[in-house]
Amino acid sequence: MREMVESPAMEGLLDDSGTALSALMERERIASTGIGGSVAVPHALLSGLDDIVLMLGLSKKGVDFNSGDGRKTNCVFLVLSPEGKQEKRLRLLSRISRLAKIDGFYEGLLSLDSAGEIIEAIGETEKRFC
Repeated sequence: MREMVESPAMEGLLDDSGTALSALMERERIASTGIGGSVAVPHALLSGLDDIVLMLGLSKKGVDFNSGDGRKTNCVFLVLSPEGKQEKRLRLLSRISRLAKIDGFYEGLLSLDSAGEIIEAIGETEKRFC
């Protein structure tokens, strides 16, 4: 998560990556955001944001997210949202959850070569299944 929050901070989306990381880690202490099926969705509310920040991290070897199914996590959707966007955040988390239920979908993302291909694959899958 540290690596992921440093990227938007460098692009000016976050004022302080340390605050974002602390909020995410606090949320993980409550319960793991590893939802199973090789997917985790760490998320936190963060003041100072204008809109939701969403990042996707992929790991071929996997990361231990303490998921209920015991599998390593290959796809991490990191979601940071401001206080006033709860409904939008919940809709986004629901969409990610629906995609996670499609057998083999996230594993297929690992074989793609570019961000454009990944975005296209997610969009096409949402059109067909969600």
